[in-house]
Amino acid sequence: MIPLKREDRGQFKKLAQEYGILYFIAQKKGNTSGYINVVSNQNYAAQLNAVMEAMGYPIPQRAQEENAPKKASPRVPQEKSSPERGTGSTPSPTASAATEQDVPAELKESVRARLEGLKAMSGQGRTQGRTQEKTHRRGKDTR
Repeated sequence: MIPLKREDRGQFKKLAQEYGILYFIAQKKGNTSGYINVVSNQNYAAQLNAVMEAMGYPIPQRAQEENAPKKASPRVPQEKSSPERGTGSTPSPTASAATEQDVPAELKESVRARLEGLKAMSGQGRTQGRTQEKTHRRGKDTR
């Protein structure tokens, strides 16, 4: 919305038609002030600025918020990932060092053995939970 003096309406209409601006005039009923509002699409901002400059109106200044960064700068630079967390594609150095040093290779359980143990445990839970089945049928009552 751009405020415009009522007496400049004719000149604005002529220049807007010359620049090819799509706009409309908005004003409240009973408004007796000397200004009306020109409303247009954002796509016509450059043309509107040119018309307003040609009519002698000041061009609106950009808000300082647009120049400010959207997010505050991070506390840790993002050049390298933090060593405590790891990068995701490789294990973190602290976690891999702890597992290799604390447990000897003979005592480490193989992945295949762990999977078989987990399958056995899940199979037991399924058979225990499904011993009783419902025998309810839908339909007419046959008494």
